[in-house]
Amino acid sequence: MKDKITVYGLNLNRIPDAITRRCVKMYKVCKKDRKLSFYADSANINKIKQYLDNGYEYEIRPTGIKLLLEKIFKRIGLLIGFSLTFIGLIIINSFVLKVEITGGDSFSRQKIEKMLDDKNICAFVKKSDVDCNELKKLVYTELDMSTKVDVRIVGNTLKIRFDEEQALPEIIGFSNKDIISTADAVITRIVCINGTPQVKVGQAVKKGDVLIAAYTLIGDEQVACNAAGEVYGTVYNYERIVATGTVIESRKTGKTETFRHISFKKTDIEDKCSFEKYEKKVNFIYISDILPIYIIENVYCETVDKSVEVDAELQSKLLVKDVLDKIKIKMSEGNEIERYWTIQKKVDNYIIIDVYYQIEQMIAEAT
Repeated sequence: MKDKITVYGLNLNRIPDAITRRCVKMYKVCKKDRKLSFYADSANINKIKQYLDNGYEYEIRPTGIKLLLEKIFKRIGLLIGFSLTFIGLIIINSFVLKVEITGGDSFSRQKIEKMLDDKNICAFVKKSDVDCNELKKLVYTELDMSTKVDVRIVGNTLKIRFDEEQALPEIIGFSNKDIISTADAVITRIVCINGTPQVKVGQAVKKGDVLIAAYTLIGDEQVACNAAGEVYGTVYNYERIVATGTVIESRKTGKTETFRHISFKKTDIEDKCSFEKYEKKVNFIYISDILPIYIIENVYCETVDKSVEVDAELQSKLLVKDVLDKIKIKMSEGNEIERYWTIQKKVDNYIIIDVYYQIEQMIAEAT
């Protein structure tokens, strides 16, 4: 290996002769202005330095493999960093970092998420522990209806897609039997597709009455057929509630207990809290942009039940509103409360309230 020597200053002409007399071979000698440069074997560098140390300004630079090794050793930290990064990428690439479920409705997706949790298939599971074919069979088994399922691992993401083939809606009333009423009601609408109506709009009927008979008239003759159609009526119902002068309220005492956990996913973790009754608040703190790591903070606030006096009349109004809201939630889509009224009576310290309401709904049933 050879090194490049550069000497600066005056009286440079004598240097080649002086170095050659020391049995040192010089290569590519070049002199320009006040600079003399040449190459020499690395083994002779000490002889050259002994001479040049006597009053000359100079620099020695390695070349070839020696230069490369020197640069490498100067950047050893960078090389270690690159090596660790490369190894880290190889390790991370062997894990599933994200689970993506698409297709179907939210209820079906929640069933699949629960099934994956039961099988411990979640973020940061090894790819080698995930059998896509076996997982595909589990999805088929979990979903009741006919489904097209695709399960695959793309990069660090486990992708599960399924398309549910919905069954054709059943057409109400197609039967070879009469269509009867499912509730006491007053008829408001009749849609007769096939058969013979037995009631009229405005007529009161009871549960079990025939609404559309399974025959049709040809002249004076009754010919059996499939009864088909829809019948709507006004239905009257009521709910009973009781109002008192006191209510039990949950009050915070001001005492709290806090627990923190580290997890790779958002999950509800129960702690051994010393409070008999409490309110729980959960905070999810995302702490990494590279890995899905969360700090789960559970804050437990102690509560006690206290009896609080309230105005009975005001309480009854609130209870009626609450009952009506619950009725609306239970009603079928498109139905509305047409009107309502209340009958109240006071017994001792209680107020008994009967809430009557009327709605229009489908009352036909094929039997």
